[in-house]
Amino acid sequence: MRAALNALWLHGLRTPAHWRYGVGIFAALLASLARIALNPFWGTSFPYVFFFPTTLFTALFAGLGPACVGIVICVAMTFVWVLPPTGMLMVSDRIDLVGLAVYVVADGIIAWIGAAHRDLIDQRERQTVELEMANRAKDDFLAILSHELRTPLTTIVAGVRVLHHIGSPEESASRTREAIERQADHLVRLVDDLLDMKRIVSGAVALERRPCDLGDAVADVIAALNDAGRFKAHALSLDTEPVWVNGDVMRLQQITTNLLGNAVKYTPPGGSIHVSIKHEGDEAVLRVQDSGIGISPDLPPRMFDLFVQGDPGSERVRSGLGIGLAVVRRLVELHGGTVQASSDGPGRGSTFTVRLPRIPTPSA
Repeated sequence: MRAALNALWLHGLRTPAHWRYGVGIFAALLASLARIALNPFWGTSFPYVFFFPTTLFTALFAGLGPACVGIVICVAMTFVWVLPPTGMLMVSDRIDLVGLAVYVVADGIIAWIGAAHRDLIDQRERQTVELEMANRAKDDFLAILSHELRTPLTTIVAGVRVLHHIGSPEESASRTREAIERQADHLVRLVDDLLDMKRIVSGAVALERRPCDLGDAVADVIAALNDAGRFKAHALSLDTEPVWVNGDVMRLQQITTNLLGNAVKYTPPGGSIHVSIKHEGDEAVLRVQDSGIGISPDLPPRMFDLFVQGDPGSERVRSGLGIGLAVVRRLVELHGGTVQASSDGPGRGSTFTVRLPRIPTPSA
């Protein structure tokens, strides 16, 4: 019922003024003719009660002006065709005049309330449009900013890697190059997260799905991150079995990369990270478990919202934009799966569980 009324209000807000007055006149005439048709059965008792719903409808759909025009038409039609003497625009009974005054006041109040509610809906509609435009402008700005940042960052990263081969062999110069490369890589990951979030929110991500072994996809990611030295300060273990899914290998690896990056970020040096891929019933289950700082009890329901991060008092937590887990959730949902976060509390590690629909192992 509420949805139907909202649709009525919004449709009326977009209708030109002359059409709204036409609707008001038509509704009043239709109600008056119905009242006249009922006159032999209803009589002259309560001659105006029939018009209250008509006035409310006109005020909600067309506004105060058309509703007032409708009230005038209803009064005139009642005077001529309902109240004696019929056929004349006059009333002989004083009680009928009192009833007229009461009706005009009551129906005017109804018209004012309906029109005020309509104006409120109009204001909310305008605010919604403005917010959508502002949100679209923000997304476009982030996309442009990300593209503009990515080109120079890619050049910086490539240049630093060249310097590793031709630069000074001194230890201080080598440490400086490594620091520049590390920070440039970090900036590239931030920009990639922004680009991915923009594509996902705008619906520009199209999955190239095919049967693939989730265990092999995750193992490839871990091997690449190991080669890049991402786990040199942590003890990493992998427990996997062949589990087949219908998915986009690149996006599945992106999910794994983001979850492992989150585990490294929130686990102090010397901590452990355990990755497992199992099948449970009709689901392929990927778990990333760490021994890091854990999650406060109020945070898991919001872990996968945009820009949400852990304890702001931790210097390690403040790095990043809080986009990686939001990207994970969107990509998992595009695959028809779910992702959850759990923890036994602060300082007791956390577990991220991805569940995807499992398919039978291909015969070839």
